Amino acid sequence: MIRTDQNNCVKCGTPTSPGARFCESCGAPLVIGGDQPTPETQAPKPQAGGPRLRHQSVGIRFAATLIDGLVLGVVIWILTLFVIGGTAAISMNSSQETITAAVWAAVATVIVLAILLWFLYYTLLEGMWGQTLGKYLVKIKVVKEDGAPIGYGDAAIRTILRIIDGLFSYLVGALLIWSSDNKQRLGDRLAHTVVIQLCDAE
Repeated sequence: MIRTDQNNCVKCGTPTSPGARFCESCGAPLVIGGDQPTPETQAPKPQAGGPRLRHQSVGIRFAATLIDGLVLGVVIWILTLFVIGGTAAISMNSSQETITAAVWAAVATVIVLAILLWFLYYTLLEGMWGQTLGKYLVKIKVVKEDGAPIGYGDAAIRTILRIIDGLFSYLVGALLIWSSDNKQRLGDRLAHTVVIQLCDAE
C-alpha cells in the first residue's frame, strides 16, 4: 500500500482527493494515516483471459512441408531400391515377358507403398502428437479450433485433403490460408483445426 503525505500520493506526489482510495495519476492504492489495508483498498486485479492461439500462415507451414517432403522422399527412395533389387533378383534368367511383368509389378508396388507411407506419416504423427517431424523442427502444431488436441480422424481428414490443398505446388492451400481469419486451408476447415506456434515452454 502507498501512504499519503499531506494529501499527496507518496509514490508519484500527485494531490489526492478526500476519501480517495487510489491515486488518480498512477493508480496506486492509498492508505490514509495509520489505516490498515482492507480487501476494498486492494487494487483490482486484471482478469486473465484464456490463451490466445497464434495461428500460423503460409511461410512457416511451407517450411515444415518441405522438411516432411524430404523425409518422405528419402524413405520412399530406400523402399524403391529394395523393390528394384528384389525384382531384379526374381527376373534373372527369365523371359522378356516375365521381366516386363515384374517391372510393372515393381512400379505398382512402389506407388502403393509411397501413398500408404504418405498417408500414415501425416495421419499417425499428427493424430498422436499434432506434429510431423517438419512441424516439430519449426515449432508449430495442429490443434482443434478451441486449442484441444486433435485425433486420428481429424488428422486423416487433413491428410486426404492435402490432395486438393497441394494442387499447383500448394497454391490452392496458400490462397485458402490467406483468405481465412484463422489461417485455415481446406483440410483445416473441414477438420475444424488450426496450426499454431508453440512457445519454448511448450
